[in-house]
Amino acid sequence: MPSFSISPDLSKWLEHHAGDDPIKVRLAGKEVEGYTAAFVADQLTARQRFKRKFPKICADPFFVFPPSVHLEQASSETTARIKLELILDHPSPRNHIIDLTAGFGVDALSFSEIFRQVSLVEPDPYLHDLTQANFIRTAPTKFSLHLQTAEDFLLNKNLHADWIFVDPSRRDEGQRKFLLEDSFPNVVALHRRLLEVAPQLLIKTSPMLDISACLKSLPGITGVHIVSVDNECKEVLYHIDSTKKMDEPEIRCINIRNNGTRELFNFFPAEELNRIEVAVLPDQYLMEPNASVMKSGGFNSLCRKFGLMPVGNSTRLFTSTTAPFNFPGKIFKVNRPFTKSDEGMAAAVISRNHPLSADQIRKKYSLKESDKTFLIAFTGRSEKYLLLADRL
Repeated sequence: MPSFSISPDLSKWLEHHAGDDPIKVRLAGKEVEGYTAAFVADQLTARQRFKRKFPKICADPFFVFPPSVHLEQASSETTARIKLELILDHPSPRNHIIDLTAGFGVDALSFSEIFRQVSLVEPDPYLHDLTQANFIRTAPTKFSLHLQTAEDFLLNKNLHADWIFVDPSRRDEGQRKFLLEDSFPNVVALHRRLLEVAPQLLIKTSPMLDISACLKSLPGITGVHIVSVDNECKEVLYHIDSTKKMDEPEIRCINIRNNGTRELFNFFPAEELNRIEVAVLPDQYLMEPNASVMKSGGFNSLCRKFGLMPVGNSTRLFTSTTAPFNFPGKIFKVNRPFTKSDEGMAAAVISRNHPLSADQIRKKYSLKESDKTFLIAFTGRSEKYLLLADRL
């Protein structure tokens, strides 16, 4: 039988054995304070591996974690906070939100900070029962949990909310092409019903999905939020505000750095229609956009806003005579071309649209590791470059 609570004795044991190897605990197969070895190993693993992802939850000694597979797929507390801020920035009521894909409730916990009522829908009996046990202990009057599929839950004709949040999962991991229509629940098929229930709809998708395909599949999207953490694209959020009519959605790129500061860049798709001319030669500075901007494809808008020029048609590096202020990405000061006499030096390698990968370049020139000097390899307008640079 699965456990949905942690006793004071087990809580103390987990605190005293916080550094123990979960694999050894699992393989030993011995009960700990009346709990199975597998359950205790899962709790240790969660608190060790996912402390950065769920710092607040991990600080709760009585929170029960599911196995790691569910933790890997869940939103982090950082990205859950982005959703919260997105809703806070909108002037709509915040009485009731429905989370149609609750999982073990990371996003729902965040929503509970600003909504009076949070309805959680979860078809998996184990996750439903675990989440219910956690939430009854923390805020029993705030949450209502429903052991149903999203489709069955939406059959309730009297259902109404201010917001709906949904994080569809991929139906078939073997598919090479990933479409929103292939997800569960199918938000494309449910689109009309979702907006009958709530005027505000927030859909989270994997960065694997093509943004232009999602915009075609879901009419009425008013905002696209591309969220990265430490320059790794984590999720894309699509906001549909049925009270607002827009010709096209605003694309918002957010990268949250390690120190908590943010890189922001917004644009509208129409701004991408006028292309920026490619630079004849790279100038004194090279710029590499962050992962959110890369995912957005808003490079012409980026160039106009920061006074940049592309170094090549498909290189995704940009150049200028001065270092742009508040650029959403990395800025490099070009020193000089890489020469044969530089073989064996210490340099970090960046390869963009170059015949050789970073590893191939490192091996070819016997380069040592470095975090100070950079060798940037790329294809320019008419030739290929190897340039030594310092990161600002």
